[in-house]
Amino acid sequence: MPPKLIRMSLNKNNIVFLLLFLTTISYSATITGKIYSGKKNSAVAGAHIFLENSKHFSISSTSGKFQLTNVPEGNYQIVVSMVGFVSYTQQIKVGNEPLALEINLKEELTNLPELVVESQTLGGSLSNNGKLGGSIGYISPKQMQQLSFNDVNRALRNISGVYIQEEDGFGLRPNIGLRGSGLERSSKITLMEDGVLMAPAPYAAPAAYYFPTVGRMFSIEVLKGSSQISFGPQTTGGAINFVSTPIPTKRQARIHLIGGSSNGRNIHVNYGERHKHIGFVIEAFDQSSDGFKTLPNGENTGFRKTDYLAKLQLNTSARANFYQSLILKAGVTNENSNETYLGLSDLDFEANPYQRYAASANDNMLASQRQLSATHFIELAKGFEVSTTLYQNKFERNWYKFQSLKDSSGNSLSINDLFVSDGYYLDVLRGKQNATWGAINLRANNRAYFSEGIQTRIKLHKKIGEAKHAITLGGRIHRDGMDRFQWEDTYNMLDSELALVNLGAPGSQSNLISSAQAASFFLEYKFQKGNLEITPGLRHENITLSLKDFGKTDPERTGLNQNNTTSTLSSFIPGVSAFYGLTENSGLFAGVYKGFAPPGVGSNAKPESSINYELGYRQNNSFGKIQTTAFAANYSNLLGSDLAAAGGAGSVDLFNAGQSLVYGLEFEYALDFFINQKTFIPVTANYTYTKATFSNSFSSSFEPWGNVVKGDNIPYIPNHLFNFSTGVAHQVFSTLIQFSYNDEIRTLAGKGNPMATDKVPSFFVVDLTSEFFISESANIFFSIQNLLNEEYAVSRRPIGLRPGLPRNFRIGFKWNFKEF
Repeated sequence: MPPKLIRMSLNKNNIVFLLLFLTTISYSATITGKIYSGKKNSAVAGAHIFLENSKHFSISSTSGKFQLTNVPEGNYQIVVSMVGFVSYTQQIKVGNEPLALEINLKEELTNLPELVVESQTLGGSLSNNGKLGGSIGYISPKQMQQLSFNDVNRALRNISGVYIQEEDGFGLRPNIGLRGSGLERSSKITLMEDGVLMAPAPYAAPAAYYFPTVGRMFSIEVLKGSSQISFGPQTTGGAINFVSTPIPTKRQARIHLIGGSSNGRNIHVNYGERHKHIGFVIEAFDQSSDGFKTLPNGENTGFRKTDYLAKLQLNTSARANFYQSLILKAGVTNENSNETYLGLSDLDFEANPYQRYAASANDNMLASQRQLSATHFIELAKGFEVSTTLYQNKFERNWYKFQSLKDSSGNSLSINDLFVSDGYYLDVLRGKQNATWGAINLRANNRAYFSEGIQTRIKLHKKIGEAKHAITLGGRIHRDGMDRFQWEDTYNMLDSELALVNLGAPGSQSNLISSAQAASFFLEYKFQKGNLEITPGLRHENITLSLKDFGKTDPERTGLNQNNTTSTLSSFIPGVSAFYGLTENSGLFAGVYKGFAPPGVGSNAKPESSINYELGYRQNNSFGKIQTTAFAANYSNLLGSDLAAAGGAGSVDLFNAGQSLVYGLEFEYALDFFINQKTFIPVTANYTYTKATFSNSFSSSFEPWGNVVKGDNIPYIPNHLFNFSTGVAHQVFSTLIQFSYNDEIRTLAGKGNPMATDKVPSFFVVDLTSEFFISESANIFFSIQNLLNEEYAVSRRPIGLRPGLPRNFRIGFKWNFKEF
């Protein structure tokens, strides 16, 4: 039966009703777009896109794309926010037609001129390193904030080719090596903050007893390939650069409050503004803990570290004939830590890895660091830029710690031998036996360092036809030194307590001044045409090393017994790297360069020398971000250091070990799997394989090496390192779980399977991090480090087994406010 037709007469009431009905109809549309930085093929993933005063929200995918659906017609302000980038806002009008947007985000630092950025970052850009002719690792501002790193060891697990020997569980004094270089106090790598050398005395005494506070950093860069020649002085393994908090583009404030296990406390605050010709940022970082180890007397085994920083920028108008800027930076760091070199025997570690011997109860480090720098930039013409930095760093420390144990006849005992015998004298260290003849010596390792200089970079870049040319000429005039003035006090062990017997005379254990003067220059030429980019470079180091030893019986330094030595060396360090683009988002890179490390003051050692090679592939597209690199370092002269931190006698002398070969493979992968526009699963992984062997036989008094036979494995370099993380990220919460594996490491040179007492077993650690977003600017942070509460050893040096951090809870509140 056909439907009945309903007739409606269009009387006056019907017309009014129809008009009212039509006015209630509203149109909606879909907004799509892509977020990128720099070139359009450089996508930004994980950016937050939202319309102000609405519930419409999205997250950019791996390819930078986003979508906002069912958006009612009207006028809106779209906001794009991403850590490490300047917040983007734009007024848009939504009608009944789809709207497509392309949004180019600017990095925080690239608001500065190009060469200023390059003076603060190794790659010249924080994220777009796709065409760099060498491998670079990068921990982004987003990762730094999301994971709230306060331990550099945990942060650097996210980068392949990095070897870490933990020591205290908090990352106060890490031991870091790159591509098989030595780990000892990070002395074989170039350590920088904002492009300025940051080791206490980079030439005279590079052992990093001061290390930049990772918790206040904006990002971290690790350069491992031939492109590092312009940085130096150590060029074998690579360079690590810590990028401090930049001056914001607009008014910005941050407050992070975190508390946790062992009465852990972490306060991080900063505030900054930028106006037309002036900008500044001030920052404070305060971290402390009562420690996770226990002493028989129940005393605190923790630390407190405070770090204060200020930056001021003055600049001309961007339209000035010669644009100029001046960035002034000042920082102060203080540390008071109850740390020791004295570890545990195997039996005591098995019984309780978190105990400490009574003989270490008075061990304490007092340290203070001051840094000043001024960076001037001028653009003399288009493509002609000059950046100059004047810097000064001062570092003082007195590490008062257990040094030695004497028998009743006054003979020094080998602690490692005591660990094996497990007898009376080990009980003295434990505090279970008394020793009343002044058996225990504690040394005041009192040292003062300085490092100062001026460095400049001149860059000319020009496009001629289809080719791009860039020449960078740089130089550094530098001097540094160490003043070592040490003594020892004598103690008895009485009823598990240290009892003072005699105060040593200041300067009676070491009384010397070592210094270095260096002039270094480099020239780098970059040629780019089509898909090919080639960068040859040459570095020259001219170094004068001096030692004034006043002797142990002249604390007034009158010079009666003074012994002076001076040596000079000069070295040319060439290298070349290349990149060939296979597609817009992928390419091959290769490099060959000379490795160099200065030999230190007062030694007869020759500089470290090697030839290094790398060949790699990288891509960044919808299939993920991938970088894989094969590397090799052929040492003609390996350099070792007699550091107490490395299990040596502590003379800090450097010595040669002849030939060695290090080769391996690095792999890194990252991809965000999007479930929908508001939820994705982040996946990252990195793996490192390394084989490191001595290529000749020799004998060494350095205990970890000893009597080496050709083909022996170099100690403290694991064959396998692996790190994997995944989780769920949503607009209201984020959870990330990280799995880290460190292969077994041998602690003495040798072949085959080492004895149980000559190795550190492999370990596997799981960390969990969660965030809950209260608003666009505030969130609650929660993490568990060592989720499975794994009891594991990280090292057998300086003296005995040392534990990794046990399960550690952290919870806190973060408030990041921009543009208010």
